[in-house]
Amino acid sequence: MFVKFKNKKLEKFYEGKDTLRFSKNIQSSLQFKVNLLKLATDLRQIRLPVAFHPGEYLKMELEARNIKQKDFAEVLDISAVEISMIINGKRNITPRLAARIGEAFGT
Repeated sequence: MFVKFKNKKLEKFYEGKDTLRFSKNIQSSLQFKVNLLKLATDLRQIRLPVAFHPGEYLKMELEARNIKQKDFAEVLDISAVEISMIINGKRNITPRLAARIGEAFGT
């Protein structure tokens, strides 16, 4: 095996010994990438999809939890326009906002 992990939780997820605390959409995306790694016999065979903007993951989480963008913006104490810009990849998530999002999701 040519896969090395700096994070023990990811290593356990890769080995199928543990699950990470993500929504089903993100979990299935991670599982897809893990399967690509397991099928590869050479590093040149690994062609992971281009990285996603964090807003795409946020959008998937909100949809999975049936939370409206407007309602989530209120919880975070930001405007609905700002959350929309983040979800559409037009604005980045600051470390402070990332912490508030984590608190809102209980992570």
